[in-house]
Formats: sequence, structure tokens, C-alpha cells
Amino acid sequence: MMWLVMVLVLGQPIGVGAPVPEPAALVGRLDEAAHAKPCAERLDLRYTDDAGVQDTMSLVVRRAWVPGRGLVVCVEFDGIRLLAESGVVLGERSGLDHGRLVYRRETGAAGPLLALAGVIPLWPMPSLWRADEDGLILDPALGLVTPERVDRIDETLVCSGHTSAGAFRLVLDEQTLAVRTLEAKLRDGRVVLRSVPIEPGDVDSWSISEDGRRRVDRLGALVEPERPIEPGQVFPDLSLVLPGFEGAMLSDLMSADSAGPWTVLLVLDAQSDAGAYRLAGEVASGLWETAAGEIADLGPEDVARYWLGHRTVVVAVSDRAVMLVEQMDGVRRLAPRGVQLSISLQPEETIERVAAGSGVVAILLDPNRVVGGVVGIDDAQTGVEAVLSVMRSYVKSSSESDDSE
Repeated sequence: MMWLVMVLVLGQPIGVGAPVPEPAALVGRLDEAAHAKPCAERLDLRYTDDAGVQDTMSLVVRRAWVPGRGLVVCVEFDGIRLLAESGVVLGERSGLDHGRLVYRRETGAAGPLLALAGVIPLWPMPSLWRADEDGLILDPALGLVTPERVDRIDETLVCSGHTSAGAFRLVLDEQTLAVRTLEAKLRDGRVVLRSVPIEPGDVDSWSISEDGRRRVDRLGALVEPERPIEPGQVFPDLSLVLPGFEGAMLSDLMSADSAGPWTVLLVLDAQSDAGAYRLAGEVASGLWETAAGEIADLGPEDVARYWLGHRTVVVAVSDRAVMLVEQMDGVRRLAPRGVQLSISLQPEETIERVAAGSGVVAILLDPNRVVGGVVGIDDAQTGVEAVLSVMRSYVKSSSESDDSE
């Protein structure tokens, strides 16, 4: 189960010894702090349902008011980074390598909180509490919030009251108004939130680029494929488009001039840059040269000669319903020379079934289209060796089988 907390912010100092603010005034100060400056924090959440079963989660949340855009919220959790503002949510893999896929959802919602609510469930957000024109305070997880009293306890301000779900207790740093903890009743349990402020970084660095990336409509597709391609599976007989716009089935390409048992599909996004196509070409030529060299060193009866034989097909995958002439021209310009090129319009059977992040993915198929191995490739030399390692593993398996007989 996934929950999400938006950013909890630093406010302006109240001053130890100053009169304890009334609940409405404290909420007003939180609202002012939410507009003051960019902020970020690391959150630890613990949810306990009514049966006593616990679930925990940690995430990083950043928040800023940006002129002309309003509130912008950036969230990182479970290997995913989301950027939300009014009406739209973007997502990508978190970390240094953001991958070739990007998630985008137009929600039509006013503000990032409602936009995120249309994508994933939300946690309580006390730092963004504000009273509307009728004096009502609404929280996306708690519903209607009614603060009833504020107490000063050991240099903290403790705000307590009730919500649509039950009682809450919010602890703030008295000097900064930073949220320290929130304990609140939910409809089916209780939540405890603990917050540690961190540096927000440059707001511009939160951006998520869509240029040259393929959109997906499922967050999980950014991290883990729903139906991963795995050894032993029968790979679908793809309907492919060749550079001259001729149609061909994958099985037709596999049976043509076969040099051995393997067809190595070098799969990449059709919208990839020149570097990815260049990498596919380097892997194809490296495989051929290395395998040919090993075969030349083997005796005529050595079974390894068979298992190192292969043909290579570059499969550029497009999510468009049809391939237009200008799109095909662009792929042809970038595609490596001397390697069979094909276009697949079936991303749901190809790149959506492999882990995101690698520029090229090699899929090894035997003559019956049974998957022998799947290798993510970001470097030609290591990619070639990884593919050959899969081929050599079948040499060993074959030898072991012969010995057992």
C-alpha cells in the first residue's frame, strides 16, 4: 500500500516566551510559511491498521511556490520521482539514471495536491493546512480539520483537535514552526509521521524532461515491468515493419540465412538519440567479431561452434499506431549499417516488458522463439561479454547433458 506526504515546511520564528498563538493564528502562520521559500524534508511514516498490522515508508518531499506556476511539489519514493503542479503530474526513475521512460498524467485538477490525489493516495499534510473563506481547513487524507488548542511543551508547540476521522496531535518546533511529528486517526487505523528538514536544492533541478522519452501511463512501468521477459518464455512472433515499409513477422527474419541457433534482438526506443543506435551497432559488430574469433579457434566437432552462432536484428520500438515516412527516415539515418533493422509498433510486448534504464536491451531467442537470456546494455564491451556469457552457458549445459547420457 502506498501513501504520500507532501512537504512540511519551515516557518518564521515565533520566539520562545511569546504568547501561545490561538489555533486559527497558528494555522495562518503555517500558510504564510508554505509560501515563504523552497523547502524539503525526509519523512518516515508508520501506518497501523485497526487489526494492528503495520506498514512503513520513507520518502523525500520538496516544495516551492514558483511565480507564474504556483505551488510545485517534487516527491521521491520507492525508486520513483514525481513532479506535480496544477493539472499535471510527471514521473521518472529517481537516482542518477532517470531512464528512457517518462510518466505524464493530465489531471485537470487545480493545484498539485489534487493533481497528485488523482494519481496516488495521499497522506496528511499539516504544513499546507489553510483556512478557506468559510474558515474551514481541509486535509486530503484527514478530511475536515478542526484545531482546538495549542500548548507550549519543551520548546515545541503542540496543536491538538479532531478531524473527520478522529483526534490528531501535531508537534511543531516553536522557533521555526517546522513539523516534527503528527499522530492522527484515519478511517481504518492510525498514522504517525516524523519529519527531518533537508536542503531543497535548486528548484530548477527538480524538473523532469520529456524530450526524446517515451511516455507511459503506469507508474510501475518506470521501475519494474508488469510482465517481464524471462528465460524459458516463448517470445511473441512480432509483426514488424522493415525500412522499406514492407511487413514481416519476427519468425520470418529468424529463419532467413540463420548462422546458428540464436537470434539476438537489440531492442531500443525508436525515439532514442544517436548514442543508443551507435551502441546497438557496436554491440552487433562486437558480438560477430568475438564469436567468429572463438569459433575459429575451436575444432570442427566442438559443440561450442553451434552455440556461438547467431544473427542480430535491431528492433526500434515506437508507441505510434503507424510509422510515418519522416519517422522512418529518422530511424534509418541513425540505425547502424550492416545490421538488419526493423520497427516494432508493439511496446507492450517489448520495451514495456524490460527494466527501464538501459539504452539497449539484448533478447536472445532460440529457433522456437524461446528466450535464452535478457541483457540490459549501457556499454558495448560489457554488453558483448554479457551476451556471449549467455551463449556459453548453453555450451556448458549441452556438454553436461551429453555426459549424463
